[in-house]
Amino acid sequence: MRAGRLRHRITLQRRVETTELTGEVTWSWADVAEVWASVEPIAGREYFAAAQVSSEVNTRIRLRYRPGLNEKLRVVFVSEPGSPGLVHYYDVLSVINWQERDREVHLMCRQRGAEGFAYDGS
Repeated sequence: MRAGRLRHRITLQRRVETTELTGEVTWSWADVAEVWASVEPIAGREYFAAAQVSSEVNTRIRLRYRPGLNEKLRVVFVSEPGSPGLVHYYDVLSVINWQERDREVHLMCRQRGAEGFAYDGS
């Protein structure tokens, strides 16, 4: 994998469960790693559901191989660092070890629109 293709800085995050003193369980996101990657939108669509127009963008994110990547992660990408409002969140749908060589990984992701991150409970 050529380093020149990895021009985007992304943050990999995992979901963390915390139990408060009152016994209430809360969820938050913890950073796993900040890495160089290539963020490549593949396809997008808009659809009407529950009386709202929603959008969905399928994206491939290429990065160097890292052990422990799975579908329970999310990716945070700031398209223009230093500019407010340009933070993108991606659900990781699948992790592909490209050519099974432990050199390059493709994360097939779905970008979340204005409605924010939706967690399906898995």
